[in-house]
Amino acid sequence: MATGRTRLGSSSVDRPRRWLLPLVLTLLVLIVVAGALLR
Repeated sequence: MATGRTRLGSSSVDRPRRWLLPLVLTLLVLIVVAGALLR
């Protein structure tokens, strides 16, 4: 049980790092699309 809990804790810590990449990529795409529309 203890090992499972520690694994869940480590995975929860890794989750934000994994979410950062897709979020940054989506933000960049939105900026590019917004720039194209403004043109």
